[in-house]
Amino acid sequence: GQYQAQYYNNQTLSGEPALTQCESSIDYDWGSGGPGNGLANDHFSVRWTGRFNFDDDGYRFIARADDGIKLWLDGDLTIDAWRDQPATEYQEIRSLTAGEHEVKVEYYENGGRAVCQVRWEKSVCPVGQYQAQYYNNQTLSGEPAFTQCESSIDYDWGSGGPGSGLANDHFSVR
Repeated sequence: GQYQAQYYNNQTLSGEPALTQCESSIDYDWGSGGPGNGLANDHFSVRWTGRFNFDDDGYRFIARADDGIKLWLDGDLTIDAWRDQPATEYQEIRSLTAGEHEVKVEYYENGGRAVCQVRWEKSVCPVGQYQAQYYNNQTLSGEPAFTQCESSIDYDWGSGGPGSGLANDHFSVR
């Protein structure tokens, strides 16, 4: 139910951690600062590893980071965004069996703002269905125009579009 957090004074998670402690969540927006406790504001990294209880259900894992982030579930790399970037959000839906599962997160901060946030929520769609998010742009950005559960991805809109207030062109779907 908690993470073991290992903080490093480098971006490569190498050597001995400068700080190790237990943490109940990963919800950090250090701004232009850093985690303190003898760590620099820039050029640090963190590895969080924990075991958590889940229901037999679908879950959406949400990770937001400035800069690099990786998330594993039971040893499977689920989110891989190991690069310098502004605060960017990533989502992945996974079906889990009831019981305890390992969640591991790795993060590095290069420079500028420092953000690392990870959470999960039960998926709004039953297991075996997609949660489709439709956007009024081609970049999957902002809030979706609408969201719905879909059992398959099999569309040929021709010169039309998905409807429900979306234009026939210049839209995107996740």
